[in-house]
Amino acid sequence: MKNYLKKAISAVIALALAASMVPATLAANVALTDVPETADYATAVNALVALKVINGYEDNSFKPDNQITRAEASKVIVAALNETASAEAMKGATKFSDIEAKHEWATGYINKGVSMGYINGMENNQFQPDGNVTFAQVVKMMLCAMGYEDYAVSLAEQYGYTGANWYIPYTQLAADAGVTEGVYAGPNEAVTRAQVAQLVYNAMQAPMVKNTGVEYTDGGKIVPKIQIQDGEQSTYYKSILTEKFDAYYVEGYVTATSKDDNSGLKPNEVSFGIAKSKKYDNTEVSFTKVYADLSAVTNLDGSLDSNGNKKEDRILNKVFVGETDAANNKGVYATAIIALDAYDDWTLLNFVPSGKNKTVTFNLKDLDITEFENTDETPNQTSWANYDTYLKFFEDGAKVSTKYPLLTSGTGAAAVPAVEVYVNGVKSSKTSVNAVWEYVINAKIGEITLVDTYKTDGKYDTIYVDKFVSAMVDSVTSADKVIFKDDDLGVGSVTLDDENDDVEFHIYYNGEEIALADLQKNDVLTVAYQVEAVANNPKESFRKSSFYEIYVSRDVVSDTLKGKKDEDYSAKFGDTYYEFADTQVYNNNIKGNNATLGNEYTLYLDAFGRVYKCEINNLVANWG
Repeated sequence: MKNYLKKAISAVIALALAASMVPATLAANVALTDVPETADYATAVNALVALKVINGYEDNSFKPDNQITRAEASKVIVAALNETASAEAMKGATKFSDIEAKHEWATGYINKGVSMGYINGMENNQFQPDGNVTFAQVVKMMLCAMGYEDYAVSLAEQYGYTGANWYIPYTQLAADAGVTEGVYAGPNEAVTRAQVAQLVYNAMQAPMVKNTGVEYTDGGKIVPKIQIQDGEQSTYYKSILTEKFDAYYVEGYVTATSKDDNSGLKPNEVSFGIAKSKKYDNTEVSFTKVYADLSAVTNLDGSLDSNGNKKEDRILNKVFVGETDAANNKGVYATAIIALDAYDDWTLLNFVPSGKNKTVTFNLKDLDITEFENTDETPNQTSWANYDTYLKFFEDGAKVSTKYPLLTSGTGAAAVPAVEVYVNGVKSSKTSVNAVWEYVINAKIGEITLVDTYKTDGKYDTIYVDKFVSAMVDSVTSADKVIFKDDDLGVGSVTLDDENDDVEFHIYYNGEEIALADLQKNDVLTVAYQVEAVANNPKESFRKSSFYEIYVSRDVVSDTLKGKKDEDYSAKFGDTYYEFADTQVYNNNIKGNNATLGNEYTLYLDAFGRVYKCEINNLVANWG
């Protein structure tokens, strides 16, 4: 844990086992606050931020609707060509008369762009740095960087595109190359930061062209001849990404993480299987055959498909995750930008779960367990008649639940579920039936995500669940370790040591990662771990887990007991109903005659807002 925490302490923590899902509010990853995942331009913006082509602001915003100036556009264009270092070295005087002291930050980019021939000034030795850049201007700059300049000039001369129509060859070529896809603007219209990001992102992936000589038109004119480097006609696919960043746009899956037994991977590494790519000149990420049925390459293990053909995949056994969350998306089909560094190591610069996946997320409270209940309304696996076909959820408060079909193998009465269940990022070794039963039907609280990978068949083939235990810091000492322990449950102890690289752990409070030294007595902890580290022994698995993710709550409430619901283990304190993290805590303190209405309690809440521990403050005699 040398890379994560500066120092450690020892804390004896009393545990009460309780399974559930981590709520979305616990996510610690920081994203641009005004770039929602659903935005059309989100992939482009996030990729360019990862490539350091474009930046967010100090308040972690991007301001996607702000129009971009010519000075700002100069920086983006030069950075998109990976020339930032040389541009910074060229700061200083420019040849333009209207560059003032306030534009000093942009002078190097302006000088570099001009020297490369991709950026031009305006009339009368002006650059107009504060003027808005137009759609046509951005398109021209990127087309020139892709190698189209001579060809576009030739087209303009052939067809008389001069004066106000100068932009037509550029916008036509850009449309043909896919550069303008997703951006709708007039040629002289000022563009926004989001639009520029999309145009630049498209151009960086599109095939470049090279001049291969000249040819004669029907009218006898000599014009440049170009070759599009798109991987066809014995060419390799070349783009600004490949040529300037040694980076490649691919599609595929994370096939292993540090959480997998015997993977040999560190927390910042994954194995990545490439299911689809262009014909790049780097043979590790390139292949020419596009596999027709991507559902058959889910495992990406180099084995034969159902027709006896070898799968066309590339497995990169060690890839650094960089600033992506790839390690938390094992098995999810994704688009990615992957790059080679100076040491020939692979790093993911961008990782985006593909829109080709069909994904739904539900709160487990909305699971319809009617078909799983026995006469006592207790989930009963033996009565689960439809486990091999679907799960049912109540959507948006609907009174009738909706079916979500699960992937099966076999037909008719012989059909059995074939879903893969991941618990805390690790694939369950249990059968599909037992895994779904234990980690979904009996989980009751939290969220699960169903994924139909690449929309292969309309059935959900993967289920992601997070399972936690609840705990409380009992005491803190000065030793360089933290100990989890509960004598009653026989869990034993777990020692987390800052110098132990075999165990990964992270502690979060209010969305920020904190050190062990920041823990305090009576902190309530919600802990994720490797639940199947030891087969069929969850207590021993907890002790021998290779990773721990810990969420800290310091929410304490004192109020009067005003009601209780034994059927769902909840109680009303003041004006609020609280659920309990553990049924035994409820039974011992609240159920039946254990508590009288009017008693005052202090409640210690976990990261889900559930009661982990309650202490009675005062008693009343037979009130209510």
